[in-house]
Amino acid sequence: MADAATSVAGAVLAEVTRSILERVKRGEKLSTEELMILLLDLNYRQIIELRKEMLELYRQLNGRIDRLDKKMESMRSELDAKIEGVRRELNSKIEAVRREINQRLDAIYQLLLKMIEQRKE
Repeated sequence: MADAATSVAGAVLAEVTRSILERVKRGEKLSTEELMILLLDLNYRQIIELRKEMLELYRQLNGRIDRLDKKMESMRSELDAKIEGVRRELNSKIEAVRREINQRLDAIYQLLLKMIEQRKE
């Protein structure tokens, strides 16, 4: 709705400006109101141009943000994979140490059983 109103106002302003510029070409003197309309038209055109530039910057910024999001997601995936690999390796080493400790404890237990048996005899 606002864009439509802006578009209509812009068209009206452009038409009035054309009419005023025709008077300038004919060498007629302009009133203060007509000078103000010319300034208004100039400001309107500058605002429209700035708006276009802002939209382009907004699009560029969104593109950069999207690329950054993808890069961060990729890095997160790589990090997750590395963490998972380290976790598996650590679990494997822990399990190996656990087995070795159990074997040694079993050996000590067997040795203690033999010593107890020898004392009984």
